[in-house]
Amino acid sequence: MRFFAFFSSSKLNDQIDKKNILELFGPPNIALCDRIIKIHDDDGDGRLQFEELRDWLVAGTLVLLLVPVLLLLLLLLLLLLLLLLLSLSYFC
Repeated sequence: MRFFAFFSSSKLNDQIDKKNILELFGPPNIALCDRIIKIHDDDGDGRLQFEELRDWLVAGTLVLLLVPVLLLLLLLLLLLLLLLLLSLSYFC
């Protein structure tokens, strides 16, 4: 759980290097591998096939792409709201 909390609390622009990860979580071990397989093993066979790994990576990529797009849309919505308020105050 610390692994996911670490990445969710990190800013996208922060540099995350091997040393930081090793300091926080220690070297990779069988228990960590088992947890990753258990989380992403969609068919429950205890193995992580290429398709499951691909789906995991694609889902993560989509999230990373969607966050900036959603933030940009929110910014545009706020700008439109500001323009509407300014136009109302000008005509009133």
